[in-house]
This record gives sequence, C-alpha cells and structure tokens, in this order.
Amino acid sequence: ISPRLIIIVETEIWPMLLERAAKNDIPIIFINARMSATTYKHYMKAKGLIRYLARSVKLVLAQSEDDRMRFVSLFRTESRNAGNLKYCLRLPEYDVHSVVEEYGFAPGDRILVWGSSRPGEEALIIPIYGSLKQKFANLKLILAPRHPKRVPEVEKMLVGKDYRLLSQESRNTDILLIDSLGQLTKAYAIAEIAIVGGSFYDFGGHNPLEPAFYSKPVVIGKHHHSCKASVKKLSASNAICIADNETLQTELELLLSDESLRIQMGKRAKIVLTENADALENHIQGIDKWLR
Repeated sequence: ISPRLIIIVETEIWPMLLERAAKNDIPIIFINARMSATTYKHYMKAKGLIRYLARSVKLVLAQSEDDRMRFVSLFRTESRNAGNLKYCLRLPEYDVHSVVEEYGFAPGDRILVWGSSRPGEEALIIPIYGSLKQKFANLKLILAPRHPKRVPEVEKMLVGKDYRLLSQESRNTDILLIDSLGQLTKAYAIAEIAIVGGSFYDFGGHNPLEPAFYSKPVVIGKHHHSCKASVKKLSASNAICIADNETLQTELELLLSDESLRIQMGKRAKIVLTENADALENHIQGIDKWLR
C-alpha cells in the first residue's frame, strides 16, 4: 500500500515490519511509547539486531522520561517525552441523577465501584463490603468485571447476597453486577469512590484516569505496572490511594468517613488530567513533521 508513514502504538516491536519499512524507506514513529524496565532488559540482550532493524524508526514519542531514556538506549534514535495520551480523555458527560435511577439506586445511596475486576478481586471486596455496610447502611457496591464472560463465576460468589445483574429488571439492591460492556464510565460517574481493578493481584492494573476524569477519589492496588506513570503522577498530587489486600478495608473506611478528603482527592485527580492534557498536541507536532 506504499504508506508515507507507519505509526506504532506503545511497544509493538515487530522485526519483519521494521526490516521491510527500512528497505522501502518508510519512516516509523512510535507514539505513546512505553517500555518497562523488565522489557528493556530483554530487548537489550539483542540490542545489535534491534538497532539494525530500527534504522527505519525516526522518532519515539514516549509516555514518560523513563520510557524516553530506555528507547534512546535501545534504538539510538530521536526520542521525546511527549506525555501519556491517556491523559487526553474525552469521556461522556452523564446526568448523575438519571444514571442513579437507571441503575435502580436511591438518591441517598453511597456507591462504591470496583472497575475492571479480575480473578480474586471480587472475593476480596465482597466480605469487605459486608463489613463496611454495617457502619455505612446506605452503601452500595457496583462490580464491573473486566471480562463479562466471568459474570457466572462472580454470581456464584454472590449466592445469598442481595444482588442483581444490570440486564435484569431494575430494583434497588445492595450489589449491582454489570454483565455487559460499555457501562464502566457511567458507573464511575456516579461513584463516591472508585477502585481500579487488575491491581490487587498481578494483572498490571487498569486505567485510573477514567475515574479521575469524573473527579472521583481513586483507590488502586500495588500491582499497577501497566499504568505506573499515571499512578505516579496522581500519587505526586495526593490524588490516589495505593492500597494492598490487607489495608484496603481501612483505606475505604477512612475515605467513606471523610467527605472533605474524598472531594479534595477527586479535585486533585481532575487537575492532574488538565495539567497533562498537552500530550496530544506534543504528539501531533511530532507526527506533523514527518507527514510534511
């Protein structure tokens, strides 16, 4: 197809593609590029071959300074810290009261959302939620598994609990189990506290910036290497709580007990997004040069 430019997202280093691009004099740009320390060590074992193949790579627009340094060392080509494109969120705006009603909750309910939960995490939060509800009577829980095919597995954990599936007739229950895709941002929009899944067991963690977009206090586990840069920025602004399996209940109880703390955390999280929103423009400028 004779492309003028090939743009590769994050860390897809495909040797055959790099070689063919070089032979056909087609420039390659890596955007939103990231590389963990572990991946870097693996690639450096074949650095001679990779540098030869990467002669077609003209520019790397990295997510962070750490990523930039690793790509410079590996590729020996121009690399810039352009920022993380994940900060450039344009998520839907919702009428909170309408969503609360749609989900079957009452106006005074306090909603805890666990987004993109992975195996083991539902079993972690369900008993914690039961303990918290004894102190906060109007506390509700929304569970949104990362993969809807796991819904039957999660339902088995909820036997005897007051729960319903989102696809079922709307009614006010303690626990709402989301069994379809495309609902997570809506759930975050009505959350009092958002817990980001995939991070309490070693799944790498999911995007904490989505609840931050809605000015929500965010809780994430210690296994967040897939979103390390985002968590680091949020943490530097005291806009996220990093917990582990043992401290999660204590951290949630603290947040539920302190409205001012929740509000300030949410505001700071939104500010982090605003301050880093120039990542998109940085990427456009880098790409534009090679299109010209």
